[in-house]
Amino acid sequence: MRVDLSDGAWAELCDPRKVKQKYRRPILDAMGRMGEHRNGNGNGKPADTAEVVQAVKDAVANSPVSAVLNVAELTIIAVVEAWSLDLALPRDDPSVLDELAGADYDVLSAKATDMLDEMFVEFRPNLDESSPTSPSNA
Repeated sequence: MRVDLSDGAWAELCDPRKVKQKYRRPILDAMGRMGEHRNGNGNGKPADTAEVVQAVKDAVANSPVSAVLNVAELTIIAVVEAWSLDLALPRDDPSVLDELAGADYDVLSAKATDMLDEMFVEFRPNLDESSPTSPSNA
């Protein structure tokens, strides 16, 4: 997917389902830390994947928390496969994200974090009565 940046620049984002595990693992680690913090019930259990993905999206939209920025930047690194900027790709040199115009960073952050749902499969059982399979513990 091509994303328009300022001054006619662009970034090409890969299909989130094709992101390599070496880029997904750090995102999962950061999301897990964020989920443990968000859970807040003191039992040390992380929130489930869907809750954490939603928390990341909410926080990116509403609050510049360092944990969220970490997830956003790791996701940008994972999905930007090409761009017209005269900078190395974030995969090759993550520090280039500090050189982006704020508006470009915000666009990439929003588009990348929107891809989290497709990047990570949700494995929770579907208890919907209209599900084509019966619950395995029935």
